[in-house]
Amino acid sequence: MYKFSRDNFPSKPGVYIYKDSIGSIIYIGKAKNLKNRVSQYFKENQNSIKTKFLVRNIHDVEIIVVDNEVEALLLENKLIKKHNPKYNINLKDSKTYAYIKISNEKIPKITTARRIDDNGTYFGPFTDGTARNDLLNLTVRIFKLVTNKTYTTKSKLNYEIGIAPAKSIDEIDVIEYNKSVEQAKLFLNGKNKAQIIKKLKNEMIQCSKEKKY
Repeated sequence: MYKFSRDNFPSKPGVYIYKDSIGSIIYIGKAKNLKNRVSQYFKENQNSIKTKFLVRNIHDVEIIVVDNEVEALLLENKLIKKHNPKYNINLKDSKTYAYIKISNEKIPKITTARRIDDNGTYFGPFTDGTARNDLLNLTVRIFKLVTNKTYTTKSKLNYEIGIAPAKSIDEIDVIEYNKSVEQAKLFLNGKNKAQIIKKLKNEMIQCSKEKKY
């Protein structure tokens, strides 16, 4: 963990943490480029009243530099759940305090949910709706989990771009698919981050070799 003045932030991915005058954490965010992202908050022509109010209360900025955007996303989510900063609630959309749910069906689906029942495994709650959706979409991309929109009129396209496990729901290998579901649950619990990042890097290398940009 490092501290910088915002004028010499590194142009690297990471998480930024805003604190008030008594050292309390008031906002946590992620960035592909810390220098660019943090500087946006301090522009003189800032239009958002809520953001202006946040900036007026920032007395210290702390950052954590990571290797890539995936790590930044996971770390942001972990820190928001731990510290529950008030501006992460006030500045985000109204879809807060929801969960990521993996259902208990024969072919489990991943969705968001506002209530917990006995029909699935839940992760959260998430005070940051954007972070929740980013994490859900990342999980779908990595593990090819089925959502409520996977097998619609665009199902063939979803399979071709690599976010569906098969061309149709009837063609899914249930045993292999449920192995992916269990890996996804570990991922959402933060249990296998290193393996997932390694997998993503290998996929990026392979796509580069095949010129699939």
